[in-house]
Amino acid sequence: MRDSLSTRLILLLASIVCIYVGSTVMPNIIKKRDYYRLTSVPPRQGVPPEYILTSALLGGFRGMFITTLWIRAQNMKNDGKFYEMVDIYNIITKLQPNHHMAWAFQAWDLAYNVSVEFDETDERVFWVFRGIDLLRLQGIPNAPNIPELYYELSWIFHHKLGADLDYAHPLYRAKLYRDMEMILRGIQPEDTEHFTQIVLLRAKYPTREDFINSPEFKDITEALAKIDLDPLNDFEKLLTPKLIPEAAKELMKKEDSQKRIRQAGLWVIGEELQKKEGLSAEYMLSLMNKYGPIDWRTPYAHALYWGQRGYDVWKNNRNEKLTLKYERLVYFSLISLVKRGRPIITPNGQVHYVPDSRLFDAVVTHMDDMIKYFNTNKRPDGTTVSLTGVMSGYKNFLKDAVFSAYFEGRKRQATKLLAKLAEVAQEDKFRVPLSEFIVKNFAEYIDSPDIKTTIEFVRPKLQHAYEQLALGDIDGYRGETSLIEYFYKEYALKRWDETKRDNPKDPDYSGHLPALVDLRKDVVVNGFLSPESQYPDWIKQALVYRLNQFEPETMKMVEAEIRRLQGGPEDPLLKDAGK
Repeated sequence: MRDSLSTRLILLLASIVCIYVGSTVMPNIIKKRDYYRLTSVPPRQGVPPEYILTSALLGGFRGMFITTLWIRAQNMKNDGKFYEMVDIYNIITKLQPNHHMAWAFQAWDLAYNVSVEFDETDERVFWVFRGIDLLRLQGIPNAPNIPELYYELSWIFHHKLGADLDYAHPLYRAKLYRDMEMILRGIQPEDTEHFTQIVLLRAKYPTREDFINSPEFKDITEALAKIDLDPLNDFEKLLTPKLIPEAAKELMKKEDSQKRIRQAGLWVIGEELQKKEGLSAEYMLSLMNKYGPIDWRTPYAHALYWGQRGYDVWKNNRNEKLTLKYERLVYFSLISLVKRGRPIITPNGQVHYVPDSRLFDAVVTHMDDMIKYFNTNKRPDGTTVSLTGVMSGYKNFLKDAVFSAYFEGRKRQATKLLAKLAEVAQEDKFRVPLSEFIVKNFAEYIDSPDIKTTIEFVRPKLQHAYEQLALGDIDGYRGETSLIEYFYKEYALKRWDETKRDNPKDPDYSGHLPALVDLRKDVVVNGFLSPESQYPDWIKQALVYRLNQFEPETMKMVEAEIRRLQGGPEDPLLKDAGK
């Protein structure tokens, strides 16, 4: 009996000790679990009952069950059963809503792996944007405090849509352009006033019911209801004079009615941004106020949006572990917006990106702030993050920016950027007058082609300049032609090895270089207007029209050359060129 009592006392004491030890250790375990987001939450709505039951009954083997689902999904992908694979993916994410790799891998798999299984470009577009929507409309709303999801989405916009790696990239960009154009309905990047109104209206009326039933809109809502119209569904029709129904014309003559319907339209734009693109008008406005006019029809704008949001989430949750991971996407996106941040849509639906110099100052300010942040904030061990790569990229950006501003005629901005370059690089070779910097560094800027490649350098540059002219990018055309003229006159004709001039039979002799106007004529005639040209007629017509405005001397030579080649009547394309 005594032995039994002793055993019980020992077990009771051991239990008390275990409970005490567990109570002291458990808070730290819970903290680590939350930090690494290992919390298991109940399955979301939409999971088949058999999966919920199986997951619950398996208990500790739940992970093995989910792994089986992953294997099944991959087998379906290998068999080309992509829609069935997506169904399994949906179940996995509902069983693991806080596991960020489940969302990130699936989005990447759809956008990169599944999409390239299709030669049909429309199918590729479908799967790329299905991957994007998986993150922006499902993953991030379900797990808004996981910065990795924002990072993955930002990268897809920057790399899959923004880079030229996939032959279907023009279609991805065209879809994004059309989607945003349809939502924004003509709101321009500079129009922060309308964005401000959208933010205020969305904050005041969070739902459609709040908007319709509010005292400000109740009267007009009821008046329109009598003629089967709705201010939120029919605002475009009511604001277009040719489309206004007869029964609504008298009502829409009132200034107050027009104001209310315009407000309804702005509210709908805010709702569509959120529901279709996952974008918060308030956050978009904050980025525009911080950086300047951002054209939301480009992938780089979306890369900036999601990269910056991920950076904010990371700083709120992980600020004790300094890393450049999230910052890199932000400044990469900003630099891309400077280099290719203004879209031009062609008549055949293709989207071309041209530089947007309006964001130069914003990039410089952001880079300075970022460098200061990482230099003044240290890791727990007292070390700072290495910024060697960042500084190298920043200097290269500034050097390119100086040349771009100089050749586009923005000499004051070029001087300012050169001063910033000298400050960042801390090198005396940059503390020189602007003209001296251009002369000394021009060869490096153009990779110093030798005389054999002079024409090969000028021709594609001229071709690109004329493409920009035809597309209507006048600033880009002027900058490109200015650079070409400088290269040709100040470099090609003056800076070759003088010994080459002693041998006129040498094909590299500078006297054999054709006149620049002859090169212009040749590029237009043989590059654009020849029967073998791959350019569509609208490009040819636009180029001819604008060349008459900007290069009349070149056009005269072009017309004479075409008449000579034809040996007959004038080309019909040139007949009405001056009109």
